[in-house]
Amino acid sequence: MRGLIVSLSSLGVLAAEDGDAERAETLFAEAERLARAHGDDAALADVLLRRGRLALAAGGLRAASRLAAMSVPLYRNYGTTAGIAWAIVLLALGEEAAGKPDRAVRLFAAADAGLRVGARVVLASAPGLPGDTVVIAAIVRRRADPSEVARQEYHVRLHLDHLQRLAEYGDR
Repeated sequence: MRGLIVSLSSLGVLAAEDGDAERAETLFAEAERLARAHGDDAALADVLLRRGRLALAAGGLRAASRLAAMSVPLYRNYGTTAGIAWAIVLLALGEEAAGKPDRAVRLFAAADAGLRVGARVVLASAPGLPGDTVVIAAIVRRRADPSEVARQEYHVRLHLDHLQRLAEYGDR
């Protein structure tokens, strides 16, 4: 059955690329129905994400976000981080289209590096040194400085006590 679900979903992608959104939605809906009927969460996650991309292309930001969000737990259940990353990218594109660039930046950072506010990461003051576990307090957008934009880096903010411990610079 998975072959049929994947085929229908793939045909939906081709229909969307040909500009036939109505046919694409029909194919995606049938693929989703079959995936649900047969309990194929892996295929269902892919179909939901593809339907979300179609919705975003048509300007349906809420539908795109809802479909992408529905796919994340399914991808998590079968351990596909790439699917989760694509869902987060779709959510970020929706936020950007809705005029919320700061939220979009945080979501892109999460998809790109697995970072999120509240995440615990191990950081060191130099490569190869043992690090300390810190909590990401914020993820912020780069300034308009071309030298910063060209590096394609994210800026993260830490809690002060974590930064002081990491920099070996206590309360002074």
